[in-house]
Amino acid sequence: MGKLYTIKLGDVLSQIALDNNTSEDEIMKRNPKIINRHEIKAYDVIILPTMEDNRLPDGTFIGRRIDWTPPAKSTSSPTNNTNDFCNSVSPCSLTNSDNNEKEKDKCENIIFIGSELHYKSFWLQMMFIGAATCQINKGLREADRTIIACVEYGYNDLELGAIKLYCEKFKYEYFILKDNASLISLMNRERDKTKIKDVYFFCHGTPYHISLNYSGVENILISADTINKIEKNIFLANGNIYSYACQTGNPQSSLAQTIANYFKVNVYAFLRRTFYGNVLRGEENSSDLSKCLREKRKESEGNVIDILNSHKALPHKGLSNTLRAKMEGTNDYSLWRKQGGLEIPTAGKTPKEFNSSMQQFIHKGT
Repeated sequence: MGKLYTIKLGDVLSQIALDNNTSEDEIMKRNPKIINRHEIKAYDVIILPTMEDNRLPDGTFIGRRIDWTPPAKSTSSPTNNTNDFCNSVSPCSLTNSDNNEKEKDKCENIIFIGSELHYKSFWLQMMFIGAATCQINKGLREADRTIIACVEYGYNDLELGAIKLYCEKFKYEYFILKDNASLISLMNRERDKTKIKDVYFFCHGTPYHISLNYSGVENILISADTINKIEKNIFLANGNIYSYACQTGNPQSSLAQTIANYFKVNVYAFLRRTFYGNVLRGEENSSDLSKCLREKRKESEGNVIDILNSHKALPHKGLSNTLRAKMEGTNDYSLWRKQGGLEIPTAGKTPKEFNSSMQQFIHKGT
């Protein structure tokens, strides 16, 4: 049993699995020719499990508990233009899948990018910016404008330049989040004229907070306590919120459900912690990346360094100054992938008692 699927340019296995209510492991079981889940070939035909294939003995399904149609993907191929940070970026003006709804209001998408002050790691410093660029490459729903709202604390100019180049390329607005007041101000801005269509959060989180400045001095967050400072009627009727913060959907707090009910939108979130480890590279490439960086630092210390043709090491003095990082040769640098994020974050391994798929939270009430 199963259905045939032709891999498209820009596809990644994790997104194919999400789009088809299954898991990467289930796809790989049916396709032995896929040796490395991070290296699938465009135009190869693979077998995908059907919903019935995914049914467990108790009647439940592997994957999401509720069918979810994600935002439409761009049908255009990646460009061949090159620049230091975002070559091969696909256009992301996409047709709204809900063609029956005539939207009178202007609308906008907002992508929130949190600071990374927690790990202070070569491998993870750019994980939120990488995830945002991956989403842009995959495509957003059509809107009158798109805003990149970034917490700049902890990033240097080179690192912020990566996302600013995307803003220049696609004519996005770049908005600096300095504190919670600026977050609330952006969410409430001109909502009598422009409604929000889709919101994405790429940042840290807990079961109780979507935390855009985790481990930072300023509290910049969405929580059950702060949400009432934001106006309720700011989304289109078919608006969505996608949280890639850790445990937004954790039933311990029901934060995702609280947000869904408050704004009357659907919220998509993980019950588990979020895994960003493969956003910028496959784990199997880590050794080669660090080895290449060590060698090239001998002649290019303190400069931007090309590594393995696919990545850049961006100088960041004081970052990742642990003994392990120094032995790897990754201290004082952050990792960036020239084509932006490799894949969207996935659910981590804990808490194990919760489903690993992204869950849909449907708003309740009128």
